[in-house]
Amino acid sequence: MRKVYVGIFLSILTFTISLVIYVLVHRQHDLYSSVNEKCLNSKIKDINARELKKYIKYSKKTLLFFGNSDCDYCQNEISYIENHAYKFENRYNLIFVSFETTDVLKEFASKNKLNDFFIVSDEKCELMDKYKVKGFPTLFLFSTKGKIIMSHNGAAINTLKMFIR
Repeated sequence: MRKVYVGIFLSILTFTISLVIYVLVHRQHDLYSSVNEKCLNSKIKDINARELKKYIKYSKKTLLFFGNSDCDYCQNEISYIENHAYKFENRYNLIFVSFETTDVLKEFASKNKLNDFFIVSDEKCELMDKYKVKGFPTLFLFSTKGKIIMSHNGAAINTLKMFIR
């Protein structure tokens, strides 16, 4: 009878240790995924060849803005952000993503004085596919932990106003 109890005890102990190891491994994986989500991707560089993961301030939320230089709604929202740059810059990492080339985006940035944005050329549409962007403008707001708090597709001036209240 004693062998049966020892066998049951060892089975329960093995199961418990396996469960603890499984939870710890997945918790670290979730932590790693969160950091990657926060950085959007460790390989992403802006049009000035800066790796975002090195420049993003992790104490701030991140506003990810998908658009293009020909979109009137996008330009209205960018103007709104730039007109309220101090409020946005203090609260958010501002990232503008477009499928346009780096050269087009550099010209667009200098013409529109987009000093507060990290501007990313997504010519292969990898980020747009990742976040299932269907039109412009599209906004994503990430928490400081890298989780998507909200997303908005279409004109979002009222949403942007809400962000700086």
